[in-house]
Amino acid sequence: MCHVLTFGYIVSLSGAFLIEELPHRTNDTVNVLERRDYAESIWGNLDQVAESENNPKYLVRRIKEENVEFPEVYIACGEQDSLRDVNLDMYHFLKENGVNAVYESGAGIWGNSSTHKNGCRLWLLSLLCALQESRRTFYYMDIRTVNGYFF
Repeated sequence: MCHVLTFGYIVSLSGAFLIEELPHRTNDTVNVLERRDYAESIWGNLDQVAESENNPKYLVRRIKEENVEFPEVYIACGEQDSLRDVNLDMYHFLKENGVNAVYESGAGIWGNSSTHKNGCRLWLLSLLCALQESRRTFYYMDIRTVNGYFF
């Protein structure tokens, strides 16, 4: 999202939109993915992350204030995925802020299941068909390399 003038499309498969909960993390857990020090290694100072470029919602609000055209967004997440609720929340936030977003969900726990990959491919192909009429730059990324957090 930091490069909206370069990229016209965003894909998120089971995105880790966990920014709001990050300041509450501690190191009192054995799960390294839930530890505060691990989160800080990714997002920086957790007490300041909500109002930084590491927060997709912050970026959406900033881009909206700058009156810049926002990239189209495709979000997919499995119905049993522990990240389903935060992905739905992000989708609704994007729609409320006028972003052209698509959300798909299906059985399973991972947004990068073959069902979601196929849905993503179809979405990307539909965008390619319309690309000739667009001034946007489109960069192809092999969907097999896509995993997790995309913003």
